Amino acid sequence: MQLLAVPFYINGLGAEAFGLVMFVVSLQAVLAVLDMGMSTTVNREVSRYGTSDRKEGDDWEIRALIRSLELVYLGMSATIVLTFLMVGRWISAWWLKSEHLDPQTLTQAVILSGVMIALRLPGSLYTGVIRGQERQVSLNLITCAFALMKTAASVFIIFQVTANIVVFCAVQLVFVGLETAFLAGYAWRLFGGFLLQPMRIGMRSLRSIKKYAIGIGWITAFAMVIKQVDRIVVSKMETMEMLGYYSTATLVGMTAVRLVQPLQSAIFPRFSGLAAEGDIVTLSSLFHKSAAMSVFAGAPIACLLVFFSPDILWLWTRSPGLVENGWPVLSITGAAVLFNLAMSVPFALQLAVGLTWLPLRMNGIGAALMIPVTVVTVSRYGISGAALGWLMFNIAYYLVLPNVLFRHVLVGERWRWVFRDTLPFMTAGVLSFGLADYATFQNIEASPRYGAAMAGCAAYACVSLAWSSDLRALIGNLGILRGSKRAVSHVP
Repeated sequence: MQLLAVPFYINGLGAEAFGLVMFVVSLQAVLAVLDMGMSTTVNREVSRYGTSDRKEGDDWEIRALIRSLELVYLGMSATIVLTFLMVGRWISAWWLKSEHLDPQTLTQAVILSGVMIALRLPGSLYTGVIRGQERQVSLNLITCAFALMKTAASVFIIFQVTANIVVFCAVQLVFVGLETAFLAGYAWRLFGGFLLQPMRIGMRSLRSIKKYAIGIGWITAFAMVIKQVDRIVVSKMETMEMLGYYSTATLVGMTAVRLVQPLQSAIFPRFSGLAAEGDIVTLSSLFHKSAAMSVFAGAPIACLLVFFSPDILWLWTRSPGLVENGWPVLSITGAAVLFNLAMSVPFALQLAVGLTWLPLRMNGIGAALMIPVTVVTVSRYGISGAALGWLMFNIAYYLVLPNVLFRHVLVGERWRWVFRDTLPFMTAGVLSFGLADYATFQNIEASPRYGAAMAGCAAYACVSLAWSSDLRALIGNLGILRGSKRAVSHVP
């Protein structure tokens, strides 16, 4: 929904104001570090609560854990609000480079955005609870409904009332607060009601998840640096207008990742449950099916972004400035996404089985290198250089991490993952869309380029389905999750 709204936001607010919006999105991701892995941890614990070996007293334990984490989140939200009230003026005056927005407007928008971030933070806890209960369909309906209402209201305000960035931030704040409240009510409804537990922190419940949560928290912190350092560096070294162009291009580039995120969210609790039961056979089958499906679904989008980035940006926004400045960023981001997609399911697997030290070390090394690399590349190549660091990290992630992962879980299945689940689809995508781009490279007319992109999609689908018998069988069985549920139900 955010992706569809971007052209309206850019044309209504202007590239500079939209740059401020995307800066706030980056701040939100940075402050998500305060989550310290608790949302992922509660997802895992709730999914384990639903396994067949549940013991007497587990009901009280899981409810006490949710209430305890809820109070922790409320404390962090209050801290965020106070912090933004104190540093909002400093951010607008010292960090951001604005050519058209006055300092007072910037300060008000930053403070309102801080309150919005504080209201959104507890939502990650309730989302983890709902996902742990495997209510992904309900969760998706809730988030889509609120995203639709928020976007519609924002667009209406921009074009019918005022294109003031402060009013825009206020509208966003209201809908984020309503969404968090609704998620809280739904999550507690799954466990008997909001007032079931006393308003106190259960230290025993928190101690039970301490080690796992700390590991996830550090992984999240390092991942935040890797994913957000580019925008943070661009916001300091370039103008807000260029930040708007860069953020828009990367937002489009992450389309393929968002496409497979529901799959990753769905399989994580299933992986956790199978690992807890010790059902390695079903775990292996679900892993390979999920890995193949995620790359098969995401690779054509990533390759389309690599080879047809100017066409996509022009068709989407009709903004000459965005096309001129953003297409190299989009192409590089698409290449990075192609490797990132291949690692999405292995990442869920390693967290589900408790191998938190592995992504922790990998992300720690990556975070230490990303900051200086991004500063250097931005100073040399502008906003196009900001995407290079993330591309290099994802290539290294794909080449290095599986060597270690498959020594600890699903031992001996690495090459099956490489040569059957990921590499064939990545290769098919590059060849199909690369040849389509080459065939129309000299043609500046839009229609032949769009026709070539459609031909690339058709060629990719044919090659992929012809190559993978597992994929044909998977599609024939109407999806991964239905097949996995049948398999789990027949485990003795």
